[in-house]
Amino acid sequence: MEANFNPEQPNLKTAVLIDATSFPVEVSDLVFNILSQYGDIVVKRAFGNWSKPELRPWAERLALYAVVPAQRFDYPQDNAPDVDIAIEALDLLKHKKINSFALVTGSGALGRLAIRLRESGAMVFGFANSPAANGPFRTACTLFWSVEDLQSLRDNNEAPPPDEDIIQPVWESKDDDNPTTDSPSEDDISRFKELLRQAVADNEGDDGWALLSSVGSSIKLQWPSFNPADLGYKGLKNLVEDARDIVRINTASPCKVRLLDDFS
Repeated sequence: MEANFNPEQPNLKTAVLIDATSFPVEVSDLVFNILSQYGDIVVKRAFGNWSKPELRPWAERLALYAVVPAQRFDYPQDNAPDVDIAIEALDLLKHKKINSFALVTGSGALGRLAIRLRESGAMVFGFANSPAANGPFRTACTLFWSVEDLQSLRDNNEAPPPDEDIIQPVWESKDDDNPTTDSPSEDDISRFKELLRQAVADNEGDDGWALLSSVGSSIKLQWPSFNPADLGYKGLKNLVEDARDIVRINTASPCKVRLLDDFS
């Protein structure tokens, strides 16, 4: 039976498939931190030639997160980890009750696999090195983080607190408060405001306020390539602050947003 993903279901069952040969171990903590906020991680596999000394840092990290190592020896002209990830993902899609996949790769060559998984109803989290950030792998995923995104989160201490049920958007910047000089198109601004209004309505609590982080995640679900920088802003908070015609924002931690209509 293939996965059937309902965007409104609160708890995903995720399989994490890692190409350890090309993805930096230094940001692996953030990968698991982010994924744990979305649901249960029920399958963890890391592919690589574990006889090679350069994978020793990854080998030490596997025990910490209970990741099962899968051995794959090097062969000439053989992109082995990507092949193994694709085979494993399709097997899990067919035989296990998995409705979410995290593809952690350095090459960004798994765009076709991401498309196939989403066609079957699964949610796909993509993590890849920066050159893949503007490629088909990014747009094929439901949500995507580049290594630069993860490094920015780590450097700015923006990783979600372990006891707080929120997910910090990868493009949120606490230090940048000013718009960039790029001028966004009116169509993109209109699309953002439409998605913002819906996201706040979908995530508001009994008091009418919605976590900005949850609003950002909802917008990314509907607009996977969304990035405030493309609209001329440093971060989501700055962009929302300029949408005063439809929302009000409370910048106290955690940052919250509310529809302007709710104040009338």
